[in-house]
Amino acid sequence: MSRETKVGAIVALSGAAIALLLGSAPTAAAAASFDCATVTLPHDKLICASPKLSAADEDMTAAYQEARSMLSDDGKQLLLESQRSWLGYLRAFCLLDQRCLESAYHERINTLRNEAVVRVGPFRFQSVDSYDVEKLDEKPGKSAAPRLTSIVVSYPRIDDPVTPDATRWNELVRRRVDAFVDRDNLKGKEIASTTKHAILHASHDVVSLTIFGTKHGQGRYSDLDTIGYTVLLRSGRKLETTDLLNAHRPWKDFLAQQVHRALQKEEAEDGGIWKLRPEDSPEIAKAVSDDRHWAVAPDGLLILYRPVDNANVLGPLLQTIAWSVLEPYLVAPPPFPIPPP
Repeated sequence: MSRETKVGAIVALSGAAIALLLGSAPTAAAAASFDCATVTLPHDKLICASPKLSAADEDMTAAYQEARSMLSDDGKQLLLESQRSWLGYLRAFCLLDQRCLESAYHERINTLRNEAVVRVGPFRFQSVDSYDVEKLDEKPGKSAAPRLTSIVVSYPRIDDPVTPDATRWNELVRRRVDAFVDRDNLKGKEIASTTKHAILHASHDVVSLTIFGTKHGQGRYSDLDTIGYTVLLRSGRKLETTDLLNAHRPWKDFLAQQVHRALQKEEAEDGGIWKLRPEDSPEIAKAVSDDRHWAVAPDGLLILYRPVDNANVLGPLLQTIAWSVLEPYLVAPPPFPIPPP
């Protein structure tokens, strides 16, 4: 696997950001956002020698400062800690590979501008990122890129307002993402693992997100997984199936039928690349009745079916079942307003 491929969602930190971390302001420069006349490290010299990297360095520093300006003091500290982890991560992956550095800068700038701080519903969310890398023993006779274990994790936290409900939610989500990542199972393996998230809905009653991850190992395999995680904010617990759907109504059959129809449509659109078999139906029914495959969205219940469970299905399926269609199967009263405001 090339370093460019492995870097994926990996982000970069340059001399300009190092200056920020050390608490000093970058000086005027002919290139980048730091003084190229004083740099000594090969990494910084490469940035100064490349117009593309110099411009990217300035853009990333500006994006970092903008994200920082929107955060609380606690949020600023977490962002600072993430920045510090990027430097070691970047150097372990990209070394002095300019194409890898350009890719990493592009990813980081996009993350800082579009994902680091977002407002959904009544909350300001921060994406808290961590970057861990472990160098493994080299294989005999190999002189290519170093063998690494890399674990990139992003999880959300409510940065504002700070309330007991928000603080409790932050801890619940952090623990859920940690369980999803399963770091102990990754350590010591030549693998690149990335875990990210997306907030689908947030109100004072409920916050729902998706957590999705990819794993790559030396080009030999690629694994992906997506789960939903919905928390009833006031009670501080995960949404269960019995909280939302009436146990006395055949909602499991209904959900399975909806997803099966969506898969049939996808099968036809894919032109025979894969085949949906009758014996796949029980597995589909089992998967979609599991609340780990659910997320709450304003327009309906999102079903996250993981096709890798079914060797015949390619690509993820996200099926939204409208609240109006789902209404006959809902409990009364539901635990949050339907449709969510």
